[in-house]
Order: sequence, then C-alpha cells, then structure tokens
Amino acid sequence: IRAAVSSAAPALTGSVHTFLDIGNVGKTSLAVSGLMLHTEAAVRLISAAPPGGWLPVAPTTARTFDRQAQVTAALRLFRRAAARPEPVRVVVDIVDARGQRVGHEESLAPEFDASGLSDFRFAVPLSTLTPGDYLLTVTIGQGKTAASRTAQFVVN
Repeated sequence: IRAAVSSAAPALTGSVHTFLDIGNVGKTSLAVSGLMLHTEAAVRLISAAPPGGWLPVAPTTARTFDRQAQVTAALRLFRRAAARPEPVRVVVDIVDARGQRVGHEESLAPEFDASGLSDFRFAVPLSTLTPGDYLLTVTIGQGKTAASRTAQFVVN
C-alpha cells in the first residue's frame, strides 16, 4: 500500500508505503497486523472513526509530531480458535537516531475475543522524547512464535 504525503513546512512531498500481509491463521497459531499510528491532530488515511471494526484505530500517514501530540500505536493480533489460550507477550522499544534505547515497556496483550482478535494499543510518550528521529518497535511473542513491527517517526 502506498500513500502520497506532503508537509507544509518545509514544503516536501513524498510517499509512505507498507506491505499488506494477509496471514494464514489456519496454519499458524498467532498472526499480527502492521503497526498503525493514530493521532487526532494529523491528517488521517481514512475517517476519524475506527473503520468499522476492521482496524483498531483510524491510521494516519503523519510521521512528524510535536512533543505535545497524543499519538497511539496500535496493531491487531489474530489467534486461531483452536490455539491454546496462552498469554501473548508484547515488548515495545523506542530507539533514537544514535541507536540508544529511550523507551521500553513489557506487557501482555489484551484478551482475545470470541473471534480470535485482540487489539493492542500503546500511547507513544512523545512528551518525554527530545526532538529527533526515532524507531518504534513492537514485538509480540507466544511460545516459539514471535513477530516484530516497526514505525519510524520524528519529534519536533
């Protein structure tokens, strides 16, 4: 999926792209969507409301944020109905442009619903970060299954 993006200051235009993976949950016990960023203050890829339940948040293409912005990172986990209901670990790391880890959080994913879905959301702590470039990595794991998703962003 590719989206055109532009910035008013400085006047830049470019594109943001990602892959759309449709996991075969019938063959694996756990699958994970791409990582989405959401903020009320930015241009959205789609409407402001979560899109009919098929995404956990209304994603934005914005990747530059002020320190006061409220940004949520989200992803959706899929678990096969027959899979054992063991906990799913979630590790969130934020790394700066020098490669230094400046944020780390570990938790368990929310419980899965009857259809095998669980939406994980994380408030990106922009107010604690200094201006610069960052890489957000969310790693999920259950037993021997693990997957990571990333998003780059800039703090003004």
